[in-house]
Amino acid sequence: MELSSEAKAFEELVRQGGDPRAAAVSVCVGLGIPPAEAHRRVRDAEPLFADLGPDEEETLALFLDLSYVFVVDRRLDAREQEIHDLLGRAVGAMGAVRSGLGHSLHRWLRTGELTRSYLSLARGNQAKATGDPSVY
Repeated sequence: MELSSEAKAFEELVRQGGDPRAAAVSVCVGLGIPPAEAHRRVRDAEPLFADLGPDEEETLALFLDLSYVFVVDRRLDAREQEIHDLLGRAVGAMGAVRSGLGHSLHRWLRTGELTRSYLSLARGNQAKATGDPSVY
């Protein structure tokens, strides 16, 4: 999996000798995440920092990225929120999606990438046939 630009920035800060926790908070704040929320996210990810060894900056960056530490939640207007909710219901009605798609959908729905979410679901090749359309 390729690192996001945010995770790459984190990795570079740590490689330059920065404190990993401070680097993570800095990246979050640089993205516009309020400092209190940035510190909370880093505290919640504390187990990831505990086992950091030499030359493991990229691995830590990946795990922080996968843990949504660097995700900027987008506020949706009423119409977008309705679409967001319908997409969530559609995923629930599908029963299950492959883990990679599930991870991507979670990120895209948080960041307001509704069209991308819809198009990914519309392809249908990542769904498992365990759903119940009546749930939708």
